[in-house]
Amino acid sequence: MEAARKADLKEVRRRLDAEDTSKNRAGYGCALYATDKRRNIAESIPYLETGVSIGDTVSRLFMADAYLQGKGVPKDPARARDMFLDLALEGNADAQFAYGNLFYLGTDVEKDYDKAYEFISMAASQNEPRALNTLGLFYLGGLVVPRDIDKAERYFRRAEERGNQNATRNLKLLQKHGRDYDYSKAVLRIVRLSGFLS
Repeated sequence: MEAARKADLKEVRRRLDAEDTSKNRAGYGCALYATDKRRNIAESIPYLETGVSIGDTVSRLFMADAYLQGKGVPKDPARARDMFLDLALEGNADAQFAYGNLFYLGTDVEKDYDKAYEFISMAASQNEPRALNTLGLFYLGGLVVPRDIDKAERYFRRAEERGNQNATRNLKLLQKHGRDYDYSKAVLRIVRLSGFLS
């Protein structure tokens, strides 16, 4: 996997060297940021800023993440929230999930399960796996919605079909404890421990 990532990064850099366009600069910044290595993240920021200036969606998502976590830029949760919200309202499922998840977890905002449910539902309607898993948690624990184990299981299965490993864990939890178990405390514990749910 690491070798493939390096080869991809070299290919994107080769394209940039061949033709220095804003689109190629944005692509290179995204490739650098995606490596999640401190040195590459710092180098990625000017390229991502170019991508943001031309409206590149992935560059905008990565910059919002950078501001949220303080990766390569000073931490600025309010700016990250605004960037995620703009993208979410444009219909981007990743941003819808990220924005909703901020309120689900209370990341630099007061927890607001109603707002979280609204945006996570938008992302789930586009089959975003993390959102499907998180909606399953809403139904499993009866957060904002009536407790519905059947719906929770369906959302977990849809998320699992799309490769979400947390959904697999949640299905095993359901199997282990059964349908009559009170999951509300377990769900809140999962929320507290999870950070960004994946």
